[in-house]
Amino acid sequence: MPDIEEILKKMDPTSAPSFSPDETKLFSGFAIATGFKVEFLTPNRGDEDYSSKLTQMHPLGPSLGAQVLRLLD
Repeated sequence: MPDIEEILKKMDPTSAPSFSPDETKLFSGFAIATGFKVEFLTPNRGDEDYSSKLTQMHPLGPSLGAQVLRLLD
Protein backbone atom coordinates (compact mmCIF):
# COMPACT_ATOMS: atom_id res chain seq x y z
CA MET A 1 0.00 0.00 0.00
CA PRO A 2 1.39 3.47 -0.80
CA ASP A 3 2.45 5.78 2.01
CA ILE A 4 -0.65 7.93 2.67
CA GLU A 5 1.32 10.70 4.39
CA GLU A 6 3.70 10.99 1.44
CA ILE A 7 0.81 11.20 -1.03
CA LEU A 8 -0.92 13.93 0.98
CA LYS A 9 2.33 15.90 1.34
CA LYS A 10 2.72 15.84 -2.45
CA MET A 11 -0.81 17.19 -2.82
CA ASP A 12 -0.35 19.86 -0.15
CA PRO A 13 2.95 20.38 1.72
CA THR A 14 1.09 21.84 4.73
CA SER A 15 -0.59 18.51 5.55
CA ALA A 16 0.20 17.37 9.07
CA PRO A 17 -0.99 14.53 11.31
CA SER A 18 -4.20 15.21 13.20
CA PHE A 19 -4.34 13.78 16.72
CA SER A 20 -7.42 12.84 18.70
CA PRO A 21 -7.68 14.63 22.09
CA ASP A 22 -7.60 11.36 24.07
CA GLU A 23 -5.02 9.54 21.97
CA THR A 24 -1.27 10.06 22.29
CA LYS A 25 0.27 7.35 20.10
CA LEU A 26 -1.94 7.16 17.03
CA PHE A 27 -3.18 9.93 14.81
CA SER A 28 -6.53 9.70 13.07
CA GLY A 29 -5.89 11.61 9.88
CA PHE A 30 -4.33 14.70 8.39
CA ALA A 31 -5.19 18.39 8.29
CA ILE A 32 -3.94 21.10 5.96
CA ALA A 33 -3.50 24.82 6.55
CA THR A 34 -6.85 25.74 4.95
CA GLY A 35 -8.73 23.50 7.42
CA PHE A 36 -9.46 20.57 5.09
CA LYS A 37 -9.13 17.21 6.88
CA VAL A 38 -8.68 13.63 5.79
CA GLU A 39 -9.80 11.17 8.47
CA PHE A 40 -9.85 7.39 8.51
CA LEU A 41 -12.91 5.51 9.77
CA THR A 42 -13.67 1.83 10.36
CA PRO A 43 -16.84 0.06 11.53
CA ASN A 44 -17.12 -1.31 15.06
CA ARG A 45 -18.43 -4.84 14.88
CA GLY A 46 -17.26 -5.81 18.34
CA ASP A 47 -17.62 -4.70 21.92
CA GLU A 48 -19.13 -1.29 22.68
CA ASP A 49 -16.00 -0.53 24.75
CA TYR A 50 -14.10 0.06 21.51
CA SER A 51 -16.61 2.53 20.14
CA SER A 52 -15.19 6.02 19.54
CA LYS A 53 -11.57 4.87 20.00
CA LEU A 54 -8.79 4.61 17.45
CA THR A 55 -7.54 1.29 16.17
CA GLN A 56 -4.19 0.80 14.49
CA MET A 57 -4.40 0.30 10.73
CA HIS A 58 -1.15 -1.52 9.87
CA PRO A 59 -1.44 -1.19 6.06
CA LEU A 60 -1.67 2.61 6.42
CA GLY A 61 1.44 2.93 8.60
CA PRO A 62 2.65 2.28 12.14
CA SER A 63 1.19 5.40 13.74
CA LEU A 64 -2.00 5.91 11.75
CA GLY A 65 -5.25 4.82 13.31
CA ALA A 66 -8.85 4.73 12.22
CA GLN A 67 -11.77 6.02 14.26
CA VAL A 68 -13.99 3.09 15.28
CA LEU A 69 -17.67 3.93 14.78
CA ARG A 70 -20.84 1.96 15.44
CA LEU A 71 -23.32 1.58 12.57
CA LEU A 72 -20.78 2.76 9.98
CA ASP A 73 -21.41 -0.23 7.76
